[in-house]
Amino acid sequence: MKNKSTNKEQGDKFNCPEKDSTNRLFLTSKAVCSILPISMRTLQSYRKKRIIPFYQVGNKVFYNPFQLNEFLEKHHVKPSKRRRV
Repeated sequence: MKNKSTNKEQGDKFNCPEKDSTNRLFLTSKAVCSILPISMRTLQSYRKKRIIPFYQVGNKVFYNPFQLNEFLEKHHVKPSKRRRV
């Protein structure tokens, strides 16, 4: 009997993080939009302006979570020390 993959398994290939040959985890655009929270269009704009680091294979775009974290740390705005009255 053939081992058939379920729709969920097929969907996971495209909707969940991917791993490369060194077993590093990569995030999809959908996952990044959920994490940041921004729209797909905003993410596309960030890619076009080279604001956010990404990898592209054909039409598929991936993001390294470590580079994404570095991006967020670099753009962190610290709260001011002024007191509100």
